[in-house]
Amino acid sequence: VTGQYSGESQTLNVKINAEQGDSGFTPTLASFTGTIYRWSNTTTLANKNSSAASTNPYTIANLTKGTDYITENDYPTYSARNTMLGKQYYLKHDIVNDEIINSYVCFVYNNAEHCMKGGDGGASYSANQQILRDFQAFNNLPDNANPGCTWDPSYSYCLGGGFYYVEAGSDGHVIVHGTSYASCTVNYDSSSYCS
Repeated sequence: VTGQYSGESQTLNVKINAEQGDSGFTPTLASFTGTIYRWSNTTTLANKNSSAASTNPYTIANLTKGTDYITENDYPTYSARNTMLGKQYYLKHDIVNDEIINSYVCFVYNNAEHCMKGGDGGASYSANQQILRDFQAFNNLPDNANPGCTWDPSYSYCLGGGFYYVEAGSDGHVIVHGTSYASCTVNYDSSSYCS
């Protein structure tokens, strides 16, 4: 075909039969780059350079789309993510070629999603504290009270405001407890999970 013909439209089905010696033919699946969200007790890690083996916790290879995670492309708004995940808090991951690069704990209040970055050695502690201060101001929570917020050089947290507690640490951990027994966490070592 050398040019465009507008006179008719046809459908063409193509089948590929491939053989390559005794080893067979194994197609290479495209890797994912983008943002995912999840509420899953499967532990993952970030910021590691590893191969995408099926049991590797540094990649999403051991997670199933639609069951273990959803993508930002499929659920672009926080309200759609809330509905799909069934939670007001969840994990967010930046992914490059299936590898988890950054991890966050996100929570929703004041009709917006707020995400605290974890597992980065505390580099985001100041930014995470600001998210907590905004949360405190919105919910009119006092200092050093329950409900209320506590500020410390090594960790800061707020009790109340619709969550059991929300915490960030200078070592890089972030956590949102929806109830006393259910939470999502990114630890200082970048491991992340919900339970």
